Amino acid sequence: MRAPAHLLAAAATFAMSCAHCSRYPESKMLPLAAALTKLTAACEGTLQFGENAADLDGDALLHAATHDDPSLLGPFSGWVIKVVNVDHHAVVLLCDGLDRGVLEDVGCTGKPDAHHWQHKELPGCRVTLDVRAACADPPEKDPPAE
Repeated sequence: MRAPAHLLAAAATFAMSCAHCSRYPESKMLPLAAALTKLTAACEGTLQFGENAADLDGDALLHAATHDDPSLLGPFSGWVIKVVNVDHHAVVLLCDGLDRGVLEDVGCTGKPDAHHWQHKELPGCRVTLDVRAACADPPEKDPPAE
């Protein structure tokens, strides 16, 4: 007995839509995201508070941020790390060996900002977030009425 065509189509769609799930399992990616926020915080701190560091970018920024604590790079063995200085804020990208962005984090926020690995299509290893919007000062709240 053959399965109805609509069931075969549904099964094929599910299998294809979740092909990336096995490529980047959540159990591996969530710890990497947590480690990435620590690395990004070090890069952001270097830009904000490092002596003569405001214009550092790329590998120079990554080296300056991890010089005192190279263990920050440990979780990323086998991955490509790209650091970009956007308006004096660090953006750290974690990319696979095929030049695809998997995680993206902006230094002015306290959480991983983009989990690209959860999507079927991965962007190139480039900044995709609106860093200016992410790092904009929140509007002042009106004081409570007395």
